[in-house]
Amino acid sequence: MNNKELIRNAFEKITPSEELIEKVKATRPAAAKKASWLKKGVIIPAAVCFAACLGITTAAVTGNLDFDVLFGDRIKVADGELAAGLTGKVSNVKYFVSDDDYKVSVAGVTGGEDSCYAVIEISRKDGTPVTDYFQNPADYKYEALSWMHESFDIKNPIGLSANLSAGAGLDTSITEDGKIIFTLDIGGDGSEPLSGKVIAAEGDTLVWINRFIELCIETNSYYGKSKGEWGFFDKDTNEPVQTDISSAEALPLKWSISFKYTASDKALDVLTCKAPEEKAILRLKSPDEIGDKIYEGGTERYQFECTVKSIKISPTGGMIDLEFPCDYNNDFFIDVDTGTENNIFLVKTDGSTIPVSPNGWSGKNGDGIAQMELRLAYMQPTDHFRNYMDISDVCALSFNGVEYPLE
Repeated sequence: MNNKELIRNAFEKITPSEELIEKVKATRPAAAKKASWLKKGVIIPAAVCFAACLGITTAAVTGNLDFDVLFGDRIKVADGELAAGLTGKVSNVKYFVSDDDYKVSVAGVTGGEDSCYAVIEISRKDGTPVTDYFQNPADYKYEALSWMHESFDIKNPIGLSANLSAGAGLDTSITEDGKIIFTLDIGGDGSEPLSGKVIAAEGDTLVWINRFIELCIETNSYYGKSKGEWGFFDKDTNEPVQTDISSAEALPLKWSISFKYTASDKALDVLTCKAPEEKAILRLKSPDEIGDKIYEGGTERYQFECTVKSIKISPTGGMIDLEFPCDYNNDFFIDVDTGTENNIFLVKTDGSTIPVSPNGWSGKNGDGIAQMELRLAYMQPTDHFRNYMDISDVCALSFNGVEYPLE
């Protein structure tokens, strides 16, 4: 059985009941906040909402998928058995599309308790390439595509809190057979497990991003959300403006999808250092002087002596909780581009090491104390992919020269 057959067989449709359809039809869409999407270092408040509509399909995704085919461009796993063990589960899938000739599905998910990498596929029901219906033809292999508004929400189905914050990266690409792939790379803020939550994503009008940016420059406008409504706004006045985007449109399709994400049992393996005693140095970059200035290679950096509150390591990544004195009341930034600022790695029982890089953060700063949850990924700072790995032989984490034992 090939990969396409595996994926096709994993999406056996289940006909929803009339009661379910009526409940969904009665659901009122709620407004979701839009933030500037960055790959790392972003805190995104996620509203508790999903625009449920007619045309619902429910399905379940299990771990019987080819990990490398789905995630190999972003995530590497050296061992095939481990890869299968780290494939997550999706259930209660519901989707809406504005054109009934299209369908939306979740091809697969992976991640851990506090992270989720989901691959969403948009295709035509008749099997023809979506690219055959693109407007303003361009070479999509070289010119980037993006949904005008890319957004996602995270629901909390058990009502522990009203909101869950998360950092996320989004990406849109085209497969060789002309399907649209929309990926969600979500990292929770550590306050609640992401596994077990309902994640909802949506898109509206696929555009050629280069043409779209040129159009915004020409009209001195930007696309965003104000008072719950998407639209174009004047860069100088922030007032709504009318902008004709027809020349930048690739596909005028609106869609949304929601699904419950559950991490695999293997992904929930964890090593911790619950009460680390020794302090460590954290190095940041900032637009202002917020700590002791140092110079490394002619570049200004700022360093702080931190209390490490806790460390948690899993097969898919990790988290360090830090606390340090800081009188600066605005944002501070971690430089994750060069890897020369913070030297972090895992130590294995045989003495070998695994490189670790900051992969985003959340936190707060007030009353002279900064609290930071630093997310970690197993990768070189210059890599475009991360590694998932077996942590059974990991014994410690080294953070800027201080080694913290893990168990």
